[in-house]
Amino acid sequence: MLINISELLDDPLFTEPHKVGITTRTIVNDKPVESVEWVTINANTQPLGDEALQRLPEAERFKPQYQFFTNVRSVKVGDYLRMNGKKYRAVTDQDFDTIKAMGMNLIR
Repeated sequence: MLINISELLDDPLFTEPHKVGITTRTIVNDKPVESVEWVTINANTQPLGDEALQRLPEAERFKPQYQFFTNVRSVKVGDYLRMNGKKYRAVTDQDFDTIKAMGMNLIR
């Protein structure tokens, strides 16, 4: 039986507040410019498992990596997450549309 993780993502026993940098990319004077707005959201983070590591490029597999689950849909690939004083970037995402949750893989 599958569980609806969106219910867990609303439960403070399963999530922690994290600082997330929502990125916006624009072109100014024919050059790409990235701006980051830092917000606090509740999320569940876990170390990446073996199966998830296999989906990443080989060069990225040795870096510290985590899975990140949240109900906040504005988080996307390229956004940042601060955890334990370190900054990670979202490199893949999976939209669990039927349960209104977002899963992402993060690398440092």
